[in-house]
Amino acid sequence: MEPITTVLTGLALAKQGIEFIKSNLDTINDARAIGEQLSNIFQGHQEFNKKRFNGGLKDVAIEMIEYKQQQESLYKLQMILDFRFGNGFYAQIQQEYQKRLKEQKEQDRINRIKKRKHHEQILLGALLIAAFGLVGVILFYAVYNLRG
Repeated sequence: MEPITTVLTGLALAKQGIEFIKSNLDTINDARAIGEQLSNIFQGHQEFNKKRFNGGLKDVAIEMIEYKQQQESLYKLQMILDFRFGNGFYAQIQQEYQKRLKEQKEQDRINRIKKRKHHEQILLGALLIAAFGLVGVILFYAVYNLRG
């Protein structure tokens, strides 16, 4: 996918989620539906921010205008969610999301360390087996040569 297409897809995903929540917030009580749309919004922002500003002046202008429009929509969404669920609710969602991302990164780091240590232990074991095997072969030839 071309960078500009990826950027616009991210914007479209975020915009779709924002519009869904704005138009259905009063009628939906399903936390899963709201959560899925918020996930789409955050994912759209991530895609947009990873790939933006990779084109010519026209592409940059389009992206910046779309980005500003998206920021305005997010602000409106924040106001709606804070009004519905209490002041600071949107900020709590973002904080919890960042906290979970940080925890996931830390867990990934720990898993990489464990995996590396496991591979080192396997390598050490293989080296020990090879060393004992070599000592065994040397002893075998030494004993065999003493007999012969």
